[in-house]
Amino acid sequence: MKDKITSKRICALLDEKYHNQEKGMIAFEVGNSTGLESTRRADAISFEFWPSNGFLLTGYEIKVSRGDWLNELKAPEKSHAFSRYCNRWYLVAPKGVLMPDELPKGWGYIQASEKALRKKIKAPSREVEPIDIGFMASVLRAFIKKYDNPSFLEEKTQKIREEINRDLERNYKSEISSLSRDVASNRLIIDKFNKETGLYLATHNVGKVTELFNLLRSNRDIENLKSRLSANLSTCERLMNLTNRALEELSLLDLEKKKDL
Repeated sequence: MKDKITSKRICALLDEKYHNQEKGMIAFEVGNSTGLESTRRADAISFEFWPSNGFLLTGYEIKVSRGDWLNELKAPEKSHAFSRYCNRWYLVAPKGVLMPDELPKGWGYIQASEKALRKKIKAPSREVEPIDIGFMASVLRAFIKKYDNPSFLEEKTQKIREEINRDLERNYKSEISSLSRDVASNRLIIDKFNKETGLYLATHNVGKVTELFNLLRSNRDIENLKSRLSANLSTCERLMNLTNRALEELSLLDLEKKKDL
């Protein structure tokens, strides 16, 4: 049997939507005023800080059971203490709490699961009354109280730690995967080298194999030198032959001249 989603879990999911406090904030258990004038509480109120988001004030009614929602429908005036100041008003509840055609006019509906919030019915824009100073004081006070709560800060810190650990684990797995591919590729190259050369390249004999190749390279240089010397020698032999022939012809000419004399 699936565990029932709790109000605390829904609040955590709503809070995740407002992780950037420069753009907007959300507070929970917000009174309609402060002090003795506070007679009712809204489950959650959020405020958008940027003009691109319309400086919207949004209210949330959180219900986790069918019975709680039916009780809310019996006293619709309860939410009016807050919804009259809010540009949008939402019911946030798990599947099965809200039945068709039960949503009051002017409300939206966000369906909650253990892992996510899904906007099923978008709340229409509402005509709002000028914000009462007591209500605004209560909203501001709730924002301050939220971030002054050690338990809330500890939960935030723990979540940041978990996100960092997840990132580190992803990076670690990526590095391991990359190294494994490199090792496999190098293994294929070494196996091919061993097979084609008849040498066994391993950690203990890398120095010897390197020395062998240096020697082979030196021998190759010697062979090149021998080839060049052989070519030069052949040239010298041809020159000697031509010189000898020239000397012989000169000797014959010299004999003929002597005979003539």
